[in-house]
Amino acid sequence: MRWLYPTIVCLLISIGVSQDTEDTAQVTREMEDANTEFKETTTIDPGPDPANPFKYYAERQEKFIKAVSSDVMEYVAPHFIKNLHELNITGDCTYGLLKFLFGLKKFRPWSIQMLDSWGKVPHGVLYGVLSSLGNMNECKSVIAQEKKYNGKVDTFFRGKYCAINMKPHLYFERPAKYDPRTYLRNYTDRVPLLKNLLGKDINVAYFYFAHFRIGACVPHTCTLSDMNVIVRQVATVMALDISVPWCETSDPIQISSTQTVVLLILAVIFILSVVGTTLDVLPKLVHSFRRAKGEKIPPPARQSTIERISECFSMYSNFRKMMNTETDHASDTLRCIHGLRVLTMAWIILGHIYFYKNFNLGSGLFEAFKLARSVPFQMVLNMFPAVETFVTISGFLLTYNYLRRLDDRQGKFSYFRHILRRWCRLSPAFIVVSFMMIVLPLIGSGPLWRETLEPYSEACERLWWTNPLYIGAYVKRENMCLPHGWYLSSDFHYFLIMPLVSYVLFKRPFMGLLILFALIFISVTAVGVLLFVHDLPPIPLFIDLEPAHFNEYMNIIGYKPFAHLAPFAIGMALGYLLFRQRRKHINKLVRIPAWIIVWGVQLAIVFGVRNWNAYDRPSMVMGILYGALFRFWWSLCVAWTVYACATGNGGLVNRILSFRAWIPLSRLTFLVYLVHPLIILAHTAYLREPYYITVPFTGYLYLGHLFTSYSLSLVLTVTLESPFLALDRLITKAYHDCCDPLGHHLSAKRNAAIATTSSGNFNGSSRFKGNSVYIENHIDAMLAAPKNNNKSNTMRGGNRSDRRPDNGKVNMAFDNAKL
Repeated sequence: MRWLYPTIVCLLISIGVSQDTEDTAQVTREMEDANTEFKETTTIDPGPDPANPFKYYAERQEKFIKAVSSDVMEYVAPHFIKNLHELNITGDCTYGLLKFLFGLKKFRPWSIQMLDSWGKVPHGVLYGVLSSLGNMNECKSVIAQEKKYNGKVDTFFRGKYCAINMKPHLYFERPAKYDPRTYLRNYTDRVPLLKNLLGKDINVAYFYFAHFRIGACVPHTCTLSDMNVIVRQVATVMALDISVPWCETSDPIQISSTQTVVLLILAVIFILSVVGTTLDVLPKLVHSFRRAKGEKIPPPARQSTIERISECFSMYSNFRKMMNTETDHASDTLRCIHGLRVLTMAWIILGHIYFYKNFNLGSGLFEAFKLARSVPFQMVLNMFPAVETFVTISGFLLTYNYLRRLDDRQGKFSYFRHILRRWCRLSPAFIVVSFMMIVLPLIGSGPLWRETLEPYSEACERLWWTNPLYIGAYVKRENMCLPHGWYLSSDFHYFLIMPLVSYVLFKRPFMGLLILFALIFISVTAVGVLLFVHDLPPIPLFIDLEPAHFNEYMNIIGYKPFAHLAPFAIGMALGYLLFRQRRKHINKLVRIPAWIIVWGVQLAIVFGVRNWNAYDRPSMVMGILYGALFRFWWSLCVAWTVYACATGNGGLVNRILSFRAWIPLSRLTFLVYLVHPLIILAHTAYLREPYYITVPFTGYLYLGHLFTSYSLSLVLTVTLESPFLALDRLITKAYHDCCDPLGHHLSAKRNAAIATTSSGNFNGSSRFKGNSVYIENHIDAMLAAPKNNNKSNTMRGGNRSDRRPDNGKVNMAFDNAKL
């Protein structure tokens, strides 16, 4: 990168200076004559007017600038016109460029505005500043016009902002695999000046995918092909690779038919939320007003079906349910899950701030490379174990709740109805966020806006349907709509096999555990084999920033369901263990060493890659061992954490993870995971200037993304996710009442218990009164408790209360088992 400053200087000089030595000498003589003439004309100076000295100095500066501009244009114009005739560009473009040139010579304000909006050679090029974006808004506001002799205004053109990408011509075809630290050593050794400017061979290889960006302002009459013809001519002279990927004017935003449909769908959801909230809140306000006046309020009538459906879309009711932190003692058993979810989500956002950034917009990149040597910064670079926490928790919750349902229903279940309910719970939010990506380019603009957002937006327009079908994990990353949606795709695949394996665990535990061990072995072995066959790193490493290499790893391993099957199977085994086992006290002699081992393994997994990120890739054997096994060991550590907390052996860890403030934030995790990349991408696309990459800046940026992600997720939860979950419960209840005798029996008992509890007569406890969320969770736990004379409770050995934490009470707060 350090070669850029002399290159840019030479490029600017080459535009106006002839390559011929004799012409150069003539230019020097003409410039000396012009300077002498200017000095002579400015020698006779009456001096400033004491009454208005500012005007004098302003006019003097203006004369100086005009004189220099005129002299430069008189020399540049002939060469410029000559080169224009030699280029194969359109006549309109030639006319516009000539008008721009003559405007500069005449010192027209619009021409100065165009020149001012250009990106200049920035400070710190040799330090890793790769962008000089100019001022896009200033350029697009240019209107080149002049008044004619008859007073009419003649408009020639408007400003068009173009992005110019420049990088050295490396003379080597990029290999499929290369080490950027050694591959181009011979190249820099052959050019001593380039080697001195670069300082390190590594910096050259980054230009296989990086480039220097300059913003240019040209007449709108020049097409994109015209601009590429012009820059190719310059590239030939300077031996550079130069291209113009896009240009943009101030034309009105064009909304496609797909975007129109998406906007209508979003509008319908908004209207439903407003109507539902109004119908829910207005009667409450009326009753409150009448109660304040002392009027007698009649008991509420039974809600109609329409009223219950409209209440599902009430933002007020959904917000109250989401913010409620009251839980019964059974829910306290697994409350550590809330803390794990929130902390893991925070870690994922921290890592994605790095992975979704445009490094061409970074300032001081050479200094930023030193961050890879920082031990704490490995938390950012190596956030890959974080998602395995979600996979393990998902396997645990799904299996635990499913085994409980099998136990309640004497081993009977409907596989397809179970799958359909899961699809209905996950898909609405997934589809709407995919639609949000389609319309995201409409809400702003910037020098990086189109190239940052349009690839994702166009991919969602073409392939949004892969998300509700949950096959996105099999689409190449560069073509995926919502690349982070691979997790939901994989999770749904696991959900397809979970009921079958859980049923085997329920009927034949030993056979079920053998199946889980087989799944773990297959997953670990497959990852190791693919790492060896494709010569992949154990994880994407900082020393190899090549996007193609990152995509290759993700397409082969990172996004594939089989790679994360081992953590899911470990989660399933944990779910079965807690389903069968009651609270278990673990001796301190075992518990304390276990915690030390778990924390040591987790620290080794996260920070053990520091040398690989900072210096060089590991050996083949070490890379395969780490890449194949880190998911397995990490999920074992997560499983121990959940098990210890659920069985009363968590101590301080359980108190931290079970903090009640985590509960509302945990309920937002699903939407936070879906929307946070959109926020990071929008911020990156909206930037107008390079930013200096430092730890304090990244930390400040992280906190902003974290707050914005949770704020947007709160809105989407109460308007989108919660309504569909409530509708799912209504439909399920109606099905139980109509077509499921056992479900109808449980539902009737549940409704009767809720009615009793709502009246304040439940064991004399007044804290239940009026708290519907708390009541429903408590009643669900109560109905799941065993009866001593129930035959199903004694099958497989002993009471169900002997196999579950807290005497058979269950945790209904995690029924969704989403993230």
